[in-house]
Amino acid sequence: MKDPQAAKTVWGGMIAAGIVMPLFALSLAAIWLFDRFVVQKIPSIRRFLAA
Repeated sequence: MKDPQAAKTVWGGMIAAGIVMPLFALSLAAIWLFDRFVVQKIPSIRRFLAA
């Protein structure tokens, strides 16, 4: 995001939602880990997902 205030708002909303809904936090963590350790390491998946 180019607007720092919007980025802070989005992060704050995700953190608040993660506290209120722990399964939401778990799914965010799973998606982040998948992106970090699988998508970024395999070029064909990265191209497919346009990451």
